[in-house]
Amino acid sequence: MSTKCKFCGSNSYGDGCEYSPNGKHEHISDNLGKALFFIMRYMVLETKLNNRTAITDASAHAWNVGLYPIWGKEACLEPFKEFFIISEEKCSRVLEFVMNESLEKRYYNFHDIEKHFESEEKDLGVDRTDLIEILRYAFLGGRIGNDFLSKLLEPCGYPSGATHIEKEFDLGEILFVEDTGR
Repeated sequence: MSTKCKFCGSNSYGDGCEYSPNGKHEHISDNLGKALFFIMRYMVLETKLNNRTAITDASAHAWNVGLYPIWGKEACLEPFKEFFIISEEKCSRVLEFVMNESLEKRYYNFHDIEKHFESEEKDLGVDRTDLIEILRYAFLGGRIGNDFLSKLLEPCGYPSGATHIEKEFDLGEILFVEDTGR
């Protein structure tokens, strides 16, 4: 059964709806998928609260902020891809850029990375919050080295919101209500 976006009438899914408040096509059948997504999110975060070692800090952070957790993907994520606020594509491309540049020992401060995604890859739509959360995910996953981190957070080279990139994950950060501010 084919459904249409409730905002624009298109058969498309995902990003690209200019009438939707979040820019994504939403279909009536999406309500069930979204409900299942929030149940899954709740289970992951509840597991982290009750058994700190069962879920990595990086994965808990990803689920907590709505970032697609690309490391350690399980097949169960596939049906929920469209419900993550920070898509798999955004996460993959930012991390690919950061990892490739890091391997070449080319380090940048936060503002330089932000400028790259505003100009070179503007079609991706990575905003400051996306970048902060993706870089924190990389830090918590042990994918950012000290040299990279030192340059990333050099004085006057990052916004104040980026200070939490290098902080350890705290269980007090977990929010069971969708409060992403977006």
